[in-house]
Amino acid sequence: MRKAPLWLAAPILAASALAASAAELPPSAFRLIASQALQPGYLDATPLCRIEQSGALSQVLLSLRAIGNPERASKALRGALAEDLEADTDQRICAHLESARLALKLGRAPDARAALRRAERIGKPGAGFIAITAAFHRAEAFAMSGERDAARALYLKLRESPYGDVAVAARLRLLAFEIDSEDAEAAARARTGLGEALEAARVGGLDVSPWAPLAAEAAVEEGALREAHRWLAIAERIEDRAGVASLRKGDVLVALERRNDARQVFERIRSSARLPAARELARVRLAEIGVPAPLEERIAELERAARAVHPAVSGQARDTLAVLLLEERRLGAALGVLSALGHDGAPQIAKPRFAQTLERALRAATADTLPCTAVIEAVGGRRALYIRIAPEPDTLLRVGDCFGELGMPEAALEIYRGLARRFPLGPNQLALRIARASFDLGNHAALRAALSAQEHGSDEEVSWRWLETRLALVEGRNADAARGLLALLERDDLPASLRVEAEKRLALLDSAELDPQLRLATLLDSLHRKAPGSPTKARATGWLAAADALAGEGREDAAGALYGRALALLPAGSRRERARYAAAVRAGSPQATREALAARTLEDGRRWSRLADLELELIELRAAARRTEAP
Repeated sequence: MRKAPLWLAAPILAASALAASAAELPPSAFRLIASQALQPGYLDATPLCRIEQSGALSQVLLSLRAIGNPERASKALRGALAEDLEADTDQRICAHLESARLALKLGRAPDARAALRRAERIGKPGAGFIAITAAFHRAEAFAMSGERDAARALYLKLRESPYGDVAVAARLRLLAFEIDSEDAEAAARARTGLGEALEAARVGGLDVSPWAPLAAEAAVEEGALREAHRWLAIAERIEDRAGVASLRKGDVLVALERRNDARQVFERIRSSARLPAARELARVRLAEIGVPAPLEERIAELERAARAVHPAVSGQARDTLAVLLLEERRLGAALGVLSALGHDGAPQIAKPRFAQTLERALRAATADTLPCTAVIEAVGGRRALYIRIAPEPDTLLRVGDCFGELGMPEAALEIYRGLARRFPLGPNQLALRIARASFDLGNHAALRAALSAQEHGSDEEVSWRWLETRLALVEGRNADAARGLLALLERDDLPASLRVEAEKRLALLDSAELDPQLRLATLLDSLHRKAPGSPTKARATGWLAAADALAGEGREDAAGALYGRALALLPAGSRRERARYAAAVRAGSPQATREALAARTLEDGRRWSRLADLELELIELRAAARRTEAP
């Protein structure tokens, strides 16, 4: 079954659909390698400034349009200005305004502004078309120089101009400014209006081809892919933008499900584009749509593109390679590529998808179904980098928890503190983790401080009380530890893993202040609770301790039953053998037990019968002691 392109996060369009989200297309080639193409060039919207008089200057002004080449026209105009000293004021103003126009056509804003200043020194233009031409050229020079506020103020006036082309051009510039604004609603309105304004300009005779890349990107953003395709066909006719425009057209063709057409476009660019970055980006696009078909060849093509000099192309290639490796379940290799890209700094234009890809890889590497050893092996060694570049904290919290679980609290603490500095995490998400890691590092003072600051009744009350009990155990405060363990085991919300550990601790705790009857009752009550998901074998210690306590009270039948339960759970070893013979001597008559065990030996070679005899004697001695104690 043919896979969708790697950059699609959802199925592409149905055959009848005409719209798609811009998020369904890869980052624009214009933005990656030719962002200047999205800054529309000069719109020649003003009438030719000329005064029909005799003289060399007048003749040059009349022939400017015929000259065609802006460089040659500008040179001819400078020569005429120097020679025709008898030209009147209006002619000389016109000459400087035309010099400004030619400079703007050549993209030389400083030269245009200098020409406008020379025109002003000669005299202020009147209120007619000369004044409007001067204002429009000044606004264009401001826009080309990046002085948008000054340009916007002039365009707002010019959009009401009686000269239709000037008004249309001013409106276009204002729309372009809005498209680049941070106001999302204003930008969306401007994108919608741009196509209509450009069509009006085209009907008026203006050359709108320099605006085609911006119009195409606006159409893509609005989901009008067929409209985008039309504008890109126009942009392809601009010599210095042809390759980049074709790349974007290929993206649109893929989204329109014209994959074969897109493949032909990308292959042509890869083999013949003048711009090296365009050739390498075409290589990336082909790999994204599954060309060449063999996986290893596509990986090789992406690795080649990843070595491109242009950082945005290299970043895009590596990002695409990581996505491909993830699709093929090569998680380690994908994380390696993403880590290198994150270390070098993902290009700004590639960051949204890079963040998504990295988060996806980290989630796969830290899934709850994986053991902590696998999580640490996949992610732990690069934890400092991931703390800096990971888009979300949840996956790294899991890494920190795994470090703690595997007895590496220092690494866990490094992660928790790094996340606290980078993300606005709530205190409940980190306070307990930091306190636990600090305790495991032996920093008891830090845990005491955290406990004193913690309010009872929090969502993590059980975990805090468990830490408090552990602290009491470590510090030898057995009475406090006993109270803590008893309270924990009575809770219904005690997690299975903590219940098992608390049972074991209570069974082994030596405290004169701990009532044996209360210990036994609590232990039995807890052991009989269902603890779904608990490590069953770990509860054997509790059963063995409870059996010993029952035996000490002379409740032999009950003790025998619990020894049998412990026997079924304990792993091979001395404790399992003790449970075996303790259960055996309580089953049936003493004589039958001796005979049944006489021929068997323990793992260390000792005879079962000797141990059985000892156990039977202990039973008899306990019974005799109780008889003497009876009133």
